[in-house]
Amino acid sequence: MEILIRLINYFIILFTVAIIARVIFSYLPMVMRPPYPAFVEAISRFVFRITEPVIAPVRGMLPSFGGFDLSPMVVTAVLWLISSVINGL
Repeated sequence: MEILIRLINYFIILFTVAIIARVIFSYLPMVMRPPYPAFVEAISRFVFRITEPVIAPVRGMLPSFGGFDLSPMVVTAVLWLISSVINGL
């Protein structure tokens, strides 16, 4: 059981890092002009693909905040809550 809890915690940590990377990549057009280096494009696409299936439904449930997307913060908070509950077992 302890191994399963550790695996879930590692997954939550990695997914949280991916969400943070997604937020950082969303600001990339403000600091860098296209074309981006190939590795930056590849990492950005990968991070978007793995996080979008979780973030998109949350984004659909939240009201609009004038172009400010709170869904990454909500998903991160839920992941931390799940981690806290699991670690409390």
